[in-house]
Amino acid sequence: MARARPSGLLEALAAAVVAVAVACSRDVPAVSDGGPLGSTKGATECPGVSTTCDLTNGERCCFAPDSGTGACATSCSPGSYSFVCDDSMDCPEASRCCVDSLVGGSYCAPRCGADQLCRTNDECAQGVACLPMLCRGRATGTCGVPREVVTSFCNP
Repeated sequence: MARARPSGLLEALAAAVVAVAVACSRDVPAVSDGGPLGSTKGATECPGVSTTCDLTNGERCCFAPDSGTGACATSCSPGSYSFVCDDSMDCPEASRCCVDSLVGGSYCAPRCGADQLCRTNDECAQGVACLPMLCRGRATGTCGVPREVVTSFCNP
């Protein structure tokens, strides 16, 4: 029995995914295996401001969604997004930097349920590229095409 050829819908969906990836990477240098973004091990860049938090001192980026600004602190106030990593190098060995799609921010875990933040291709699963994007003025990346939660946060 011959298989039916997929409709144009599948081809259109593939084209849309490529278009989103290209749009997200405009004006940001491409990420390669050592990449121009490079790792920020021990530091997390705070979206919306030119602040970099020192994780070795217990800091994290606390981003206030109402004001659109972030600050470094050892604990975040209720309602703030807590970014404890911006790439896997900020996490314990064998952990990834994951986007918290429920309450915002990022956390370290062995596997991500939502998007994974990255700065190099080496952080992503084999065959998946770290796609650079601007997030409230700061260069970052996601392993593969970012989901809506990341794009809506980064481009309010």
